[in-house]
Amino acid sequence: MNPQTNTNAPWTTWWQIDLPCLFSQERAAENCKYLIDSIGGRWLSQSTEKPGAKNHPLLDRWLTNGACSFLELNLLAEDLRILDGISGIEIVIEDLRDAALCLPTWHMLHSAALFERKIKGAVRKFFPQVDKVTPDFLLSNNGYEIPVEAKLLTKSESEEVFEGYAENLSAQLQAEAMNEERVYPTVTVICKDVAVLPKNTEVIESVKQHFRDFNGDGIAV
Repeated sequence: MNPQTNTNAPWTTWWQIDLPCLFSQERAAENCKYLIDSIGGRWLSQSTEKPGAKNHPLLDRWLTNGACSFLELNLLAEDLRILDGISGIEIVIEDLRDAALCLPTWHMLHSAALFERKIKGAVRKFFPQVDKVTPDFLLSNNGYEIPVEAKLLTKSESEEVFEGYAENLSAQLQAEAMNEERVYPTVTVICKDVAVLPKNTEVIESVKQHFRDFNGDGIAV
């Protein structure tokens, strides 16, 4: 494998001789070059050098020397090979470069590639995602044209709201209620309705009180 490729793409360096793998080291090098050509060498080079690169799903895998990154990026390259030349693929690749759109776009590409592998020419075109009612791609089979939406596997709006709330609350708890050098009990925050989430300040005050009353058991708030 080309040493320069190894340096610029740590994911290609993973290898274990005691594990059978669908992709050889040589194929990984070919797929690496294909991804660089398809996604954009300049974008990859500049983006991987930025401090927040690991926050981008594709760049995180690109910079990781591990089995999951090795398999996922090889599979992405193989999917893109299958879909190469289909109308609108350039717009899809632009969405791959967007951190927020990367994972749903990645899933959509794999879904389209599954159809295309089964029936060559099944995927007719990809659509720009201009609004929520626009399908991801157009499928053709037995004279029928079928619009396909393949991004619904991702989180719902309620899930995203809750995860954002939970992440923020966890950070505040660490900073305001668990900032001393001591052993803390397990805290479980139970939210009954994602539409009516408790205020962070109320939860933090309740947790602090339970910490003061802690008798050695785990606590629930």
